[in-house]
Amino acid sequence: MMSPAMPTGGVLHFAHWQALAAALERTNAWLIYDAAMERIRFDDAPQIHPAALPGLRERTITVGSASKELRMIGWRVGWVVGPQRIMHDVHLVGLSNVVCQVGLAQEAVTAALRAADGDADVAAATKVWKERAELISRELSGYPLIPPHGGWSLLIRLRSDAHDTHRGIGATLHSRRGGRHRHGRLGSIGREIHPSGLRQRASRAPRRHPRPFRCPLGPTPRGESRGSRLPSRHINDQGTFQDECLARRLPQQQRKEDEMTSPLPRAAVHVQQRLASLGIPTEVRELTDSTRTAAEAAAALECEIGAIANSLIFMADGEPLLVMTSGAHRVRERALADRLRVGAINRASADLLREVTGQAIGGVAPVGHPEPLTTVIDESLELYDPIWAAAGTPRTVFSTSFEELVRVTGGRILPVT
Repeated sequence: MMSPAMPTGGVLHFAHWQALAAALERTNAWLIYDAAMERIRFDDAPQIHPAALPGLRERTITVGSASKELRMIGWRVGWVVGPQRIMHDVHLVGLSNVVCQVGLAQEAVTAALRAADGDADVAAATKVWKERAELISRELSGYPLIPPHGGWSLLIRLRSDAHDTHRGIGATLHSRRGGRHRHGRLGSIGREIHPSGLRQRASRAPRRHPRPFRCPLGPTPRGESRGSRLPSRHINDQGTFQDECLARRLPQQQRKEDEMTSPLPRAAVHVQQRLASLGIPTEVRELTDSTRTAAEAAAALECEIGAIANSLIFMADGEPLLVMTSGAHRVRERALADRLRVGAINRASADLLREVTGQAIGGVAPVGHPEPLTTVIDESLELYDPIWAAAGTPRTVFSTSFEELVRVTGGRILPVT
């Protein structure tokens, strides 16, 4: 397991590790934790190391590396920490490794790890990577992009129309310079974006495309070492790329125009754009009557109250938790806390709700929040199709399916009563 993960950029939260701990305990399995990027996070939450959780400490093998956080790419220096009973076997695996670490490289990594400004350096680099991720996400807002929450890479969801989608992405990431095309990377090493689609990637024939340049989500530019100046020159004062990288800003400009011309409230427009980026072709509707409660929404939509997906914000052991519950149910907090194996679950205050969602009470949507939220989805919502959820304000809603709701939220399906 890795958090943040490659290539998704996903971050594992406390509830994820708890669920994993239960599964590992049942199967008596080891957990190999790749810690190469654990400090490269785009939120302010502290990194949760799995070995800190009961039940995982004695079965977690942590593998670290200098390549990612310290940008010491190619140095091939890492380390392994684990329970004493497994380290002899780990040592035997290391002896069989085809990569040998020279003494000079090991001394350099040791100096980097012991540097007094090490944490500040990683934090400064992470700030630049976050700016790059946000900018690429804005530029590709019209595509089914999965926003990263940390790390170096991101994914774009390709469906049956993958070839045409990839052509569009390639065009967006294109710029002409001196009559030649240049291609961009989304930050994942070797995962280049070609206008001709992913099929070129699978070809065994020699690639003859022009030399790729790095789009500003991946590692620091070649020649810039760990202690050198951070590569901010790729982004100008307005937060957009210089002409050597992304030159086209049409998706971002179109989004601004949509906000100005749409009759929907700004929060609802944001939710609709987020849904579109996740590949949900639905339309946000603004109703004349309030949908602040499930009963009001069901009456306005002339549907069963159980088909209303209420978005409720709780605090679970100090972490925000989004519970998507059927309008026909009331959340039993103690029972849900037991299922999630947390100490206590309590309803969030109005101020905290707005802080973690950026949306109004009675209008919290499943998506479109400033940061991703750990989500639980009421299993009874699967009985209804379609289901209706709020879209950022008390009077806006959208319809979706149970499967799509689970997909876009990454929610865990549980009984909530």
